[in-house]
Amino acid sequence: MRRPCEAEMGLNELSPEWQYYIFRQITKEAEWKKLREKCPYYEPVHGECSKTGSLCSFEGCPLRKGDFMRSKHGTRVILRRGSLLERDVARMFKLIGIEPQLNVRVDDYEIDVLVIYQGRKIAVECKQYEKSKPRVRNLIHEWHSKSRELGVHKVLLVIAGYKIREKDEELAKKYGITLWDEEKFDALFSEAIERREAARDKILLEIGIEPCEGYEEVVKNIKSKISPLLAYSSAYKAMKYLLPNYILFGWILAGIIALLSPTLSFGQAIGYWLLIMCILILLTMGLRYRDRRRICRGLLLALAEFHKVRETVTTEELASVSSLTADEIRELLEHLEKEYMVCSPYKDSWKLLP
Repeated sequence: MRRPCEAEMGLNELSPEWQYYIFRQITKEAEWKKLREKCPYYEPVHGECSKTGSLCSFEGCPLRKGDFMRSKHGTRVILRRGSLLERDVARMFKLIGIEPQLNVRVDDYEIDVLVIYQGRKIAVECKQYEKSKPRVRNLIHEWHSKSRELGVHKVLLVIAGYKIREKDEELAKKYGITLWDEEKFDALFSEAIERREAARDKILLEIGIEPCEGYEEVVKNIKSKISPLLAYSSAYKAMKYLLPNYILFGWILAGIIALLSPTLSFGQAIGYWLLIMCILILLTMGLRYRDRRRICRGLLLALAEFHKVRETVTTEELASVSSLTADEIRELLEHLEKEYMVCSPYKDSWKLLP
């Protein structure tokens, strides 16, 4: 069988074995530079190699140096991983068109890889075992508890250097946690390299996340029709901005009245100042009350729209289709929860009550 030619197909379309073979044949840096942007481990933004975690270089290229090992079945060529397992997991998500976040801290907990897809959070914990004895069951119990506190929809544990036992899988399934061993991850990573975004749905289903048909259309409809309701008015924003200066603002208005009325006494000026202060405060409260009612109505409409494709909606999803912060959205939803209009099945997740 002849070797596929680079002119016939892109390097990224080749299997990992052929990518390894092609890079091994390169002896000149100029040739290598022409191909490196097509390398599945090359990060073009910062010019880094996701395998080594350092700047991409001709001398240090792991593909050229043959820093590989074969799977036990001998059917795939896979990169050696170690402490860089997290980077390989993040790279897999990038290949299928989902932007991951590495080493994220949430509520004093660290998540190796955090992925948000269609508003759902996936927390990935990566463990590399070589000589130490793994305690997978403890890890499952730990992340079952963490997932509730962090408000993540799915937990994925990627464990290298250890063959996952059947009883571990049963416990993970009981708590809704997905377990991948190194062989499973290698197979899906190879598929991501070869098929790119075409492999996205399969990988998400392997994690336990079912893509929502029509989600993008729902978000588009909310942004065009409901988003205008999910914002405070310019009048309230202006009054809120003036709030810390009400005392000064009131004195200025009282001073203007005093200048127009030379016979006005000091006591009367104080009276006018207090009156102006009360009017400003009442006006601000009235605008806030009106805007909050409108925003709450908009949140209920947005939840109803999201419910066409999803049972629950996160605070971040609602914030993404509005001009409000996640904290402002959460405070309003908590108010609606007290009114028995919505409920929160778990942290930062909401749904309408019938």
